[in-house]
Amino acid sequence: MVQNIPIVEFKNVTKLYPKMSKPAVDNINFKINKGEFCCLIGTSGSGKTTLMRMINRMNSVTKGKVLIKGKNVKEFNPVFLRRHIGYVIQSNGLMPHMTIRQNIAPKIIKMAKEKNSCCCK
Repeated sequence: MVQNIPIVEFKNVTKLYPKMSKPAVDNINFKINKGEFCCLIGTSGSGKTTLMRMINRMNSVTKGKVLIKGKNVKEFNPVFLRRHIGYVIQSNGLMPHMTIRQNIAPKIIKMAKEKNSCCCK
């Protein structure tokens, strides 16, 4: 039987920063399956950027696991991982006169056309 392994999965992920009274993210669990489109929405300081940065190892996970197609991101070379995963950053990374779709569509189309655009095939 073929298993449907999520493209990205957060399993009980917590991020603690020194000198902070509470975790930046606390026991996060969710999956992103192949073909799904995901947006992280929340107030400033709610952990959106921290979660995104944990996918490509720009931030380390304090507890739990971040998996790409079932493989822990800690098993990937961080430079390779960052070069093969794209994401759209907030604020100055977006064109203010364009919609979200217009901002990200060129990046998605380019990735789809490139062979080996995903490090976890």
